[in-house]
Amino acid sequence: MRRPLWLALVWSVVAAVATTVAYAAITAVGSGLTPASDAAALQVSVPTSGSGDAAGGQRNSMTSATEPSVMSPSGEVAKPPRPRDRIDKERFRRLDDGAVGARGPGRSASYSTVGGTVVARCRAESVTLTAWSPAQGFRVAQVSRGPADGAEITFLSDANQVDLQVECSNGRPVFSVEAESADG
Repeated sequence: MRRPLWLALVWSVVAAVATTVAYAAITAVGSGLTPASDAAALQVSVPTSGSGDAAGGQRNSMTSATEPSVMSPSGEVAKPPRPRDRIDKERFRRLDDGAVGARGPGRSASYSTVGGTVVARCRAESVTLTAWSPAQGFRVAQVSRGPADGAEITFLSDANQVDLQVECSNGRPVFSVEAESADG
């Protein structure tokens, strides 16, 4: 009779330790991969109906927000995640070494087109495409990410091709788009 009680106690302790470890891991992952100040550069604004220009409703969305916001399924804007502590920021800088979220001078901006969304970062007059995501039905046909004087990406679908070029002007990304349809 004593043995089943002892096994139940050991099982309970092991389950408690496993739950604590899992909670700590989920909390660490849930705090994000980039500091909150860099997550603002990854925000993408979606054009509303009737806005944008004639080439598919795209819009230049220079991101100047200092804090990101998250839209919940209920449509409410959630509070931004709390900033990570100094140790995590230092570790992030060492691991990152110049990619998205790296600290230092430069401005990031995002741009949405019918073919997809691009995030670019300027440092002096050199531009780098730091992130991109094709829209549904599109794929990335070609990308020249930089760093260079100019960067470009081509989104391609069965019916359309969207060419997006990025250059830096006064330390900010400037986007230009050329959209073509398969019909001509």
